[in-house]
Amino acid sequence: MMSRRLGTFFLLAAALSALFLGPAVGGAQTPRRPVRESLIAEVDLTCSLILVEERAAFQVGPPSADDAKTVLSDFDQFYAVGAPAEELSPGRVWMILEYGPSVRLGERKDIRGTIAFRRGQARFLRMEGRQAKFQVEKACGPVMAGHGLVPFEERATLRGEQQSWDVPFGEGGASAGRVVYLDSDLVQLATGQWAIVDLGAEDGLAVGRQLALFHPAGEVPPQAVGNAVVIGLGPRWATVKILSAKDPVRLGDIALLPR
Repeated sequence: MMSRRLGTFFLLAAALSALFLGPAVGGAQTPRRPVRESLIAEVDLTCSLILVEERAAFQVGPPSADDAKTVLSDFDQFYAVGAPAEELSPGRVWMILEYGPSVRLGERKDIRGTIAFRRGQARFLRMEGRQAKFQVEKACGPVMAGHGLVPFEERATLRGEQQSWDVPFGEGGASAGRVVYLDSDLVQLATGQWAIVDLGAEDGLAVGRQLALFHPAGEVPPQAVGNAVVIGLGPRWATVKILSAKDPVRLGDIALLPR
């Protein structure tokens, strides 16, 4: 009886091994199904960075009268100050922006603007007299008076398959730009971190498109070192998330939209 159970166990183990790993010897490897993963997650839409041409006049103001906090987090309420970019409607979600350095990005294009870090969202609750009251939601950093408020554009998270980034380098017929800003002024980036490239909608980019990344120096022609997915977009710039990299991504690396 024991030997029969052992035999059944080993047969089952062999079947599972063949199913997931393919034949160990004497045959071709069984093809694995492409892995579908979260290329764009909710955190990418609420906590990454963007480039803005001007700072919003509508801003986070003081908290409620009975709240002495100077740093706000989820469920805290505040009054907004300034003129909103659109008519206020109850339940409308606004994006909270902390402004960073004013920059001129890239040698290939003259791109001027201000780096803005998304610090979460705020939902418009109601008007109290002439004051607009908001509640903080999905905070991903300290929310403070003076942070900008701009309408949040709803986008679905994206699941898909990573495209191969082991592609030949070539700019003929393909859009190519540079990595021009690294999240939080880091020196180099790894998987899951964010950057800005000087390619945008005018170059054929769209949210969800993937780019191959190359180091500009070293091997000729350059060899791909990783890939990134577009998570935010302007006419001449895009925010990307590093999907994978065999070498850290650096400022000045080439971003190529494969044909």
